[in-house]
Amino acid sequence: MVMVVMVVMVVMVMMVMMVMVMMVMMVMMVVMVVMMMVMVMMMVVMVVMVMMVVVMVVVMMVVMVMMVVVMMVMVVVMVVMVVMVMMMMMVVMVMMMVMMVVMMMMVVVMVMVVVMVVMVMMVVMVMMVVVMVVMVMVVMVVMVMVVMMVMVVMMMMMVVMVMMEHSGRVFRLQFDEFQIISSSHDDTILIWDFLHLSPNGQPEGRSPSRTYTYISR
Repeated sequence: MVMVVMVVMVVMVMMVMMVMVMMVMMVMMVVMVVMMMVMVMMMVVMVVMVMMVVVMVVVMMVVMVMMVVVMMVMVVVMVVMVVMVMMMMMVVMVMMMVMMVVMMMMVVVMVMVVVMVVMVMMVVMVMMVVVMVVMVMVVMVVMVMVVMMVMVVMMMMMVVMVMMEHSGRVFRLQFDEFQIISSSHDDTILIWDFLHLSPNGQPEGRSPSRTYTYISR
């Protein structure tokens, strides 16, 4: 009967460990999905940046074409009348100033876009670090819980083994980190000492050394 109980306990511990491993795997899958979503967001940002650069190039080309057209009109006007040349030169200067302002604004926009991309990348890196830290903490917690459960099972097995040494029914059981003491109706008190070798000279290195002390009432 004791062996059946021990086997059932071991099976339950293994089932709990399997459930915990499955939970850790689910957490890792969620983390991978989050990382994939972050990568998709980064790809979308890169596509938007490329589209903005293309639009800016098209705008610059259109502006250059307009400038060429304006220069041709200026030449024609200079041939027609000298007075209009001065006015057109003033207009061209104004347009060039406007173009310079527009180009400066485009440069500012590009710098802002680059800064935003850098910030997004930094946030993504911080999120990845946080996720890794959370994963490490979860794994450490799971390992600690497994070790604690194994220690509890081993202690229970030791207690059962101590109780099996009696020929009568055990009515009192006490234990601490150094020894286990049990009292039985067969008028004996059994002490399992973990700090000393057994009387038969059992060598060190075996788990654990036992010393039985029978005390009659």
